[in-house]
Amino acid sequence: MWKNMNTQAIHTEQVKLEKFNRMVQQYQDEAFMLAYYFLGNEAEAVETVESAVQKAYRGGKSASRPFRLWFFRNVITECQRRRDIQRKVKTELQAGDSTGIEAMIFSLPGKMRIVIILVDLLGLRYQEAALVCNLPVIMVQKMTAEARVSLC
Repeated sequence: MWKNMNTQAIHTEQVKLEKFNRMVQQYQDEAFMLAYYFLGNEAEAVETVESAVQKAYRGGKSASRPFRLWFFRNVITECQRRRDIQRKVKTELQAGDSTGIEAMIFSLPGKMRIVIILVDLLGLRYQEAALVCNLPVIMVQKMTAEARVSLC
């Protein structure tokens, strides 16, 4: 009985994921274009759309608007978040207050500190940072997000 319920739950989740993937594929080129023109960088746009897709899937679909609009809103939110973080770091570094940002970076746990330096300061993509750190890409994305929250 439990095995049958578990199998049914797995099947339901697979169907949900397949449906979500089909909807994302339908709008991914437009989402990339939106992120690219917002951020002005191809690699950042790709990573931003990937991050928005992951967050959108985990967050579930809002019934208040069509998927396309809801998805684009997620992409814009992620673009704004990235731009705001980059702007904050650049402002602090340009203001000569690097000791403040350095202290915050040094306060991060070891691997998280390495990941945030690779991704946000050196500009590596998540995939590249994952190779450098010998970690799964999803772990690098998670650590980067947690580090950004800690730094803000």
